[in-house]
Amino acid sequence: MARGGFYGPGSPAESFEHTLSYLKSVFAFVGIVDPEVITADGVNISAQQRAVSLKAAQAEIGTLAIA
Repeated sequence: MARGGFYGPGSPAESFEHTLSYLKSVFAFVGIVDPEVITADGVNISAQQRAVSLKAAQAEIGTLAIA
């Protein structure tokens, strides 16, 4: 998931983050109860922040194991 700002746990805007809770509810409805979520936060802050966030998210994706 990519977000233009910083809405993750501990951020001042955390209470405004609704996409993740909505997606988890939809996934739970179809039987996926514990999805692995990788976020790229701050992609609309600057080009440099976008690059850093996407690189970190891609690195985290690379660590996932296929079940």
